[in-house]
Amino acid sequence: MMFVDDIVLCNTNRAELERKVESWKKSLEGRGLKISRKKTEYLEFNGEGNGEVMLQEERLNKVKSFKYLV
Repeated sequence: MMFVDDIVLCNTNRAELERKVESWKKSLEGRGLKISRKKTEYLEFNGEGNGEVMLQEERLNKVKSFKYLV
C-alpha cells in the first residue's frame, strides 16, 4: 500500500494556493495515490482572515492549529 501523509503547501495568495493544491492532487492521482478530502485541512496565519480554500469545488476544513509528525 502506498500513501502520502503530512504534506505542507504554503502561499501568500489564496487563489495560488488552490492552484497548488489542485496541481498536487493531479500529480498524486497520476501515480495512483489519492488525497483524502475529509482529512485535508488548512491553517491560515498572517493572512486575509476570511474566505475558504477549495479543492474541486469542495471546501477544505480550516483549523486553528495542527500537529505535524505526531
